[in-house]
Amino acid sequence: MGMFASHHLESRLFRRARSNWSGAAPQQTPRRGPGPARIRLSVEQLEARRVSGFLAGLNYDIPGFNPNVVAVGDFNGDGTPDLAVGSVFGNGLTVLLGNGDGTFRFGPGNALGDILALAVGDFNGDGLADLAVMRDDGVAVLLGNGDGSFQAARTVTATVGSVLVADLTGDGIEDLVVTDLNYDTVSVLLGRGDGSFQPAHTIGAALWYESVVVGDFNGDGLPDLAGAGQGSQRLGVLLGKCGRLVPAPADL
Repeated sequence: MGMFASHHLESRLFRRARSNWSGAAPQQTPRRGPGPARIRLSVEQLEARRVSGFLAGLNYDIPGFNPNVVAVGDFNGDGTPDLAVGSVFGNGLTVLLGNGDGTFRFGPGNALGDILALAVGDFNGDGLADLAVMRDDGVAVLLGNGDGSFQAARTVTATVGSVLVADLTGDGIEDLVVTDLNYDTVSVLLGRGDGSFQPAHTIGAALWYESVVVGDFNGDGLPDLAGAGQGSQRLGVLLGKCGRLVPAPADL
């Protein structure tokens, strides 16, 4: 094989090697007519894979006792994620402001009593992160001041369970979905866009939901809900319909 033919064959193999590498041994194709047998190189592209890892963790001592819930939001408007931490006993709400390098500094605290759940939203449309806080006496809304602090808590319902923020009617205003563990119900509080909410409207009864998520499960462009809890072996689904939620044909 001359120099030109050898270089031509190496170039062809190299081009194939860059696009398709399997590590398999070269295979010889059947000879057709006179001349040397052709060699087919089966190549498969190698994929670089890395196992995700983390650096050593940092611990922060939260005032009070038993911090049990945490939510992420930009509470001081600097574009860096911050943390809101709720405690069952003790100080209530603690805000940790992000420094942008993975560390946090303590922001203003709020003595709100026992906190069972937290959800972040913008309930008055001012572009600042607000909080919906599930306490042992119901759901309270705290409007953000934009500096890591919040206005005084305003109770919007006495329901005790879990709380979820979602725009259920498609009007661009965030609403609240609240579960009631005392009466096994799911209720919706439609937002008015000024930080207040309409009275709670029950959309599901006899539902022991401790956790609720929102999504479009049937592809109609309307938000749906799925809930699960300890009192049943079922996963309940509520489908959105014309701005309201109705039970799915059957729970799973």
